[in-house]
Parts: sequence; structure tokens; C-alpha cells
Amino acid sequence: MIPPRAILAVVVALGMAPALPGQGRSEFEAWNQPVAPFRIVGNLYYVGTNEITAFLLTSPEGHILLDGGFPETAPLIADAIRTLGFGIEDVRILLNSHAHFDHAGGLAALRAMSGARVLASAPDAELLERGGAGDYLLGDSATFPPVPVDRRLHDGERVGVGGVTLTAHLTPGHTRGCTTWTTTITDGGRKYNVVFVCSVTVLPGARLAGPSPSYPGIADDYARTFRVLDSLTPDVFLAAHGSFFHLERKRRARAAGGEDNPFVDPDGYHAYVDRGRRRYLDRLTADADAAQSAPPSMLIGTFLDDYGIRHSVSDTVWVQHPDTRYHVVRWDTAGRYLIARNDLGNPADGGKWTRIDWTTFAEMAPYEWGFCLSAFDAPTREAAESTAVARRATPRTGCNGYPFSRMRPTRSESSDPP
Repeated sequence: MIPPRAILAVVVALGMAPALPGQGRSEFEAWNQPVAPFRIVGNLYYVGTNEITAFLLTSPEGHILLDGGFPETAPLIADAIRTLGFGIEDVRILLNSHAHFDHAGGLAALRAMSGARVLASAPDAELLERGGAGDYLLGDSATFPPVPVDRRLHDGERVGVGGVTLTAHLTPGHTRGCTTWTTTITDGGRKYNVVFVCSVTVLPGARLAGPSPSYPGIADDYARTFRVLDSLTPDVFLAAHGSFFHLERKRRARAAGGEDNPFVDPDGYHAYVDRGRRRYLDRLTADADAAQSAPPSMLIGTFLDDYGIRHSVSDTVWVQHPDTRYHVVRWDTAGRYLIARNDLGNPADGGKWTRIDWTTFAEMAPYEWGFCLSAFDAPTREAAESTAVARRATPRTGCNGYPFSRMRPTRSESSDPP
């Protein structure tokens, strides 16, 4: 039997923004809270929200703005620039870290307000002009207002206004054109190397290895990104998300005064890169492990269970329609079970771990096989793996005292992807 929490049919109304794998409306709203703008160092200012960053670099000849947040963030950024005593109309160049709607969603509006040119990496430029449609992982599910790109940039190119110069470093993986920017700021007679990291996050649902990676060469792209980041030697560490560099803590410390600038944090930069590398390698190993054991063909397809619930099963994801997803990290065909990570956007138990055991039936047509959610809220992969094995010999009571859910194949009448 399926636990009640696992069969909740809750349609999430996204409201402000569509959901990336593992995220929902409330999280995005929490990310988009205004904060007072402030000077970070020299002519570099913070004009983003509490989590979604935006940075202003000023000069007498015009300004450069990096990132545009959500569509709803654009007026917050413009107001922040005015609060600092500058004008949005004096922004000459708009840059982007990567073409996801929480960083590029406001670019079209900011371009209209300022008349600035939009410059972006060549791999992400087409995605920006399509408004995010056709993303390698998100497809058309997380679109934003499209924005024309006035100049396509390549790795190592420099852009500048009035003596302010930034260098583009292609750091792909999170998107194909994810761009980390660097510059040098002078303040009080000292020069500071500044880095604006794009992202090293591997999103839920992305596949790094196996017969169907999210795109050819994605694992090599991430590996290249870590080599590039290892080569940089920043003093000031900034990034596309405030949580990457402890924005709130440093902002408060900066407001409190003191001789030391908390944003000067080379150790924090290297710690962030090292954490990201470990997580990437863990995902790469998990994907490789999953690829070593292909699922039985009879388990792949679209099915209805005893309760009339539709399930779509592929080698990488199990979808319990309408809105519950389990991202498969390992098929154990010998043990007849799989281990999966619950999508963070699930109605319940998001981010936790699930073990699904299966068994086959003889002379029970049209039901060919059945499954048991042996664990659906395990805190770790190891805990899910060690869950007591379902008793296949007694399928009427072998699933935690309940029957195995029987599955019969059906042709899907929906366009929902598996």
C-alpha cells in the first residue's frame, strides 16, 4: 500500500515563478525579499535581493549591472540603484551569470529602463533570446521574458565602461554558458581581485553519467569549471546566490563597521569551490552506479496501480502523477529495488530518500508486477538502503503490513514526461 502522504494529489500554484527541479513558489518568494543596497568595496555596490544577487559597478562614463533577478526583481534593482544616488538610465552594459529565470528574468525590463546593451556568453545567448525555452534540463517549464543579446562573448573576453573592466570565464555545467566574471577594484590605495561565481550546483534531475546524460559532455564541462575556478585567486568572493558567500552575515558585519571588510574572503571562496566539487563527484559516482545496473524492461513505461494512480517510470525518474517525482540514483536488479532522491518540489518529504522494492506476479493479468515504497522519507541514502526488505513471498502483507501495489501497463493519455 502507498503511504497516504505519498498519494496526495496537490497541484502547486506557482504564482510568482515556475519551479526548477526541487523548488517551489514559497522558496522563490523567500529569495526575492528586498534589502537596502550598500557599497561592497570601491565602486562596486550590491543592488540585489536577500538571495538573488545583482551588482552595480560605477564609473563617470556609465555603469555596468550584473544580473537581473526574477522578472519581479527588476523594479527592486532599479530602486536600489536610485537609492544609492545613481540612475538606471546611466547603466550602459547589462551582464548575466546564466540564463535561468531567477537571474535573467528581469533583464528585458532593465534593458527597457536603461537602454543598455546586453552582453552574454555565446552558449547562453540563444537561451536568453528564447526566454529560457529549450533549456537542457528545464525544457520550457521555466521561461522568462526574452531579451535580445547585443554581443555574444567567448571565454576570456573583456568588457568595460569608463575604466571598469570585467573578464568572462566560461564555467559551464549549471547551464552550458554559465559565466563567472572577474574584475579588479581599487579602494583606499589597495587593489582587490573580485570574483562573481556563476554556480557549480548540479540540479536535481540532471544526469552526469550513463547512457543518457543531460547533454553530451556535461561531466567534462563541470570538471573544466572546477579547473577554471581553481585557477582564480580572488580577494572578494561574490556569486549569483547570496547563500553561496554568506551574504546576510557579511552584510550585517559591513553595516556594523570595523576595519576589516567581511567580503574579503579568499578562504570562503576556496571552501565553496571544494564543497561544490565534492557534491559534483558524489553525483557523478551516483549516476555512474545507476548506469551500471539497467532496470528491467517490464518496469519501464506508464502504468496504473490498484488505486487508479498513474505512474511513469524511466531509467532516471519515477513519476507518481500528478506531481511526485523520485530521481533514481541506483537500480539494484539483483535485489529487485531502487534508491531515489525525492524531488524538493514534491508535496511531501521533499529532498529525502526513497527505497522502492518490486516483485513480479504470475497468473495475475493484467497486473505484471507490483511495488512497495519500503522507505519514502529516509534522511540519507544509506538509511534508505538499509530499510528492511519487503517480504515478496507474502505480497498481500509484505509491504510494511500492507499489500504490494499492483501495476498494469497502460498507454498514457497525457503529455507529461516520465
